[in-house]
Amino acid sequence: MARRADGGLTPAPVAVLAANRGYALTSSRRLLVEGLLAQGWRVVLATADDSHARSLVNLGAELDEVRFARSGLAPWADPAACLRFRKLLRRHRPRLVHCFHAKPVILGGLATRGLEETIVVHTITGLGQAFERPGIRALAAAGYRQALGRAAATIFQNPDDRDLFLERGWAPADRCHLIRGSGVDVERFSPVEKPPASPARVLFAARLLWPKGVREFVEAARILASRWPDVRFQVAGELDPGHPEAVPTDWLEARAAEGLIDYLGYRPRFEDELRAATVFVVPSYYREGVPRVGLEAAACGLPVVAADAPGSRETVAGGETGLLVPPRDAKALAAAIGELLADPARAWEMGREGRNRVEESFDLRRLTVEQLEIYRAAGAPVEPRLAGSETA
Repeated sequence: MARRADGGLTPAPVAVLAANRGYALTSSRRLLVEGLLAQGWRVVLATADDSHARSLVNLGAELDEVRFARSGLAPWADPAACLRFRKLLRRHRPRLVHCFHAKPVILGGLATRGLEETIVVHTITGLGQAFERPGIRALAAAGYRQALGRAAATIFQNPDDRDLFLERGWAPADRCHLIRGSGVDVERFSPVEKPPASPARVLFAARLLWPKGVREFVEAARILASRWPDVRFQVAGELDPGHPEAVPTDWLEARAAEGLIDYLGYRPRFEDELRAATVFVVPSYYREGVPRVGLEAAACGLPVVAADAPGSRETVAGGETGLLVPPRDAKALAAAIGELLADPARAWEMGREGRNRVEESFDLRRLTVEQLEIYRAAGAPVEPRLAGSETA
């Protein structure tokens, strides 16, 4: 609380951050939470009660659990989540609500109706595979239109999504902003001087869903096996058994048993895996915002081979920091990987340029300050700065 001129206490302003799962808040919004707390805000997390969310509670945030169904239509869970979110907002009376992901955005649009004093900001973190289904798309479009039409600001993470929403009239142009991705901690993810990996390592890392391109990566490894028998093709990432597009564990283990891949599983110190790799691959056609892991790889000085698809293509400046290939095309993916393996000097130069690009355009601190600037422009009592930042 702040002390008023008359000696009374003014309650701290409240910011509610809503997301599908706690990991989405810890992985790329921890700095935002810290920045708001440092400026005297109460920060309430409307997300699942998991270890990731609890780590932010240890910083001083509060957790008020809301479980959003993460994909498709959930006739029982969606109304229940909307009602719970609405009750949460009435309890905390926030000055600011920021929703991430499709369900929190759409349901948040309904839950915040009538809260005239509340500033509502939405971030479109990609559209996912469900959006490709015509029935789901029509319902989602109606949901987005009602949510974004009343929001103070909508942040898009890639220009493809922004342009689609503007073309279809799902968001007002004067309240749309582009912040490319969620940002990269350029101090944590940084290159190290090292001799070339021997044998070379080609690394794929993502949440293990089929549309992330894991099948295409394994098929590319199969294609390259005869020409590059010593190269190690590695798959890292978190299993997601509750997702309808989840890759089964036994499928991964079978491919590892064939000798096609090393299955690394989830690695908490992922920067170590990146620094040991030679080439990084982002074959995702999932309609993501911007796959952060591809930018983290570039920050570590790796050349990146990415699918030329919305979101994924943002991780590469084609021909300068890596190579773009058609989505769902294992042969093209294999050819691009082989091209970089055959020319280490070119691969190294691409990695160097990739590091420069991330520092200039995707630094987490800079992108977090941009979010704070959007809050302030919308009327929130916040300064667009972080501890140690020169931006004011």
